[in-house]
Amino acid sequence: MPPTIEYVTYIACTPERLWAALTNNEDLKKYWGDIQSTWTPNSEVKELSPKGEKYWRGDVVQVEPNKLLAYTFEAGSEEPPTTVTYSLQPPKAEIKDGQSVVCLKFTQTGFNEGSASYPEFAQAWPEILSTLKTYLETGTPLPFAWEKP
Repeated sequence: MPPTIEYVTYIACTPERLWAALTNNEDLKKYWGDIQSTWTPNSEVKELSPKGEKYWRGDVVQVEPNKLLAYTFEAGSEEPPTTVTYSLQPPKAEIKDGQSVVCLKFTQTGFNEGSASYPEFAQAWPEILSTLKTYLETGTPLPFAWEKP
């Protein structure tokens, strides 16, 4: 069976704030990198290096504001593109009055059996999503030094 990456986290924020952090290019720069897109179906999404070179690219597949975002992910390898999906849901547990928590379910599917890139992505996504959570809850991302070649 082809490998899949799945990650679930709970973030103390509103669905609207989480959505903005996933789709606002300025927010993305603060906790991840220079990710650019108009975040509309069929639009390109890409991450650029400080020199303007593409680290990766994809195409936005599905957009349901404050609920679901999906895009293809092409890392420039000879492997086929995968699909990255963020699903924003209310938690099953009751939340205290006046508070907001969002359940973020992340998946990356479409890896080939024995994918060479799967281990790298399986390590990177928990780091990216943890720094997203920290950024939203504290205003400061985790201090990863993600300098890419």
